[in-house]
Amino acid sequence: EHQQVSHGSFHPTGHPNASQQVDHLPWVLNSLKENAVVFVVHRTGCVTCQPQADRMIVLGEKYEDNVTFYDLDISLGGDTEQKAYEAYVYDPAGPPGYIALTVLVTLIKVNGEIEYGWHSWEGDVADAELESWVQDTIYYYHINSGI
Repeated sequence: EHQQVSHGSFHPTGHPNASQQVDHLPWVLNSLKENAVVFVVHRTGCVTCQPQADRMIVLGEKYEDNVTFYDLDISLGGDTEQKAYEAYVYDPAGPPGYIALTVLVTLIKVNGEIEYGWHSWEGDVADAELESWVQDTIYYYHINSGI
């Protein structure tokens, strides 16, 4: 039930809205003006999702100069909880949404045009693989942002 899915502007194969464009969130698009965007949706006290959340928090701090990181802990309520639920627009498999949900959003070049590229998955990802994905996200942002 937990899936890893390739990135792109469209929902991936296997998603209920496959081949439809993702309706990117305003706070994600706003953040992309400055940096690549990385976030994790989790709930404090969730035994199965805390390890993935912890890995992402460490990477968010390590790469803070190159990514805008959102720690979307549902248990905090308010704006953070709202963003957490909105983030499921990037769910790789569609409903139901599982936690932890981890999402990377960057800029990619498709047929000479700059587009938003994203990669998302539910569940755990090994440290080395996760860090390489974050590094790739930063790399693509820098080569395509013109910043």
